[in-house]
Amino acid sequence: MNSLKILILKDFFKSVSNMPDSEWEQFEKHCKLAKFKKNQVIIQAGDFSSNMGLIISGMVKRSYTSSAGKEFVHYFGRAGQLSGAYSSILMNESSKVDITALEDTEIITFNFREYQNLYPRHICWERISRTLLEKHFIAREQREYQLLMLSASERYTEFLKEYKECHHKITSKDIASFLGITPEAFSRLKKEFKY
Repeated sequence: MNSLKILILKDFFKSVSNMPDSEWEQFEKHCKLAKFKKNQVIIQAGDFSSNMGLIISGMVKRSYTSSAGKEFVHYFGRAGQLSGAYSSILMNESSKVDITALEDTEIITFNFREYQNLYPRHICWERISRTLLEKHFIAREQREYQLLMLSASERYTEFLKEYKECHHKITSKDIASFLGITPEAFSRLKKEFKY
């Protein structure tokens, strides 16, 4: 694996916890660089994967599909963010979420079970997990607040702030789904904004 790319994950972990180099060396051997083409499914609902990963380039979407075939976009992940079917891994169940590359994407992956086996080795591993889960909880709560309390126009304003450098890479259909509105309503809403 490209040593410069693996160092991105090391720097990411070290930004969260004071991780000794010896601990990193123990973990590094479990990491792999995975490359996905645009529109390639990374994790499909119904499958199980214990892999997590740090997106180092590209972008992904997390979505749910109803029994009627309607897709509901929950999240867009970009470089510097973790991606994986979190609850599936923690509950040891098949995934309920689809994760799809929105563009050519590189992810440094690792098996979360192997990662958890490092907990007794050093406190840094539990600190990393706790801190990342806290950040995830905050982001999820903010997302729920937006869906429940903000108008479509306010949600779109927040979306443009959050994804200002990459919103042009996301289809209007996916943005509409993320905002919880129809593509037609989104088309009307976009006309109110200049970006």
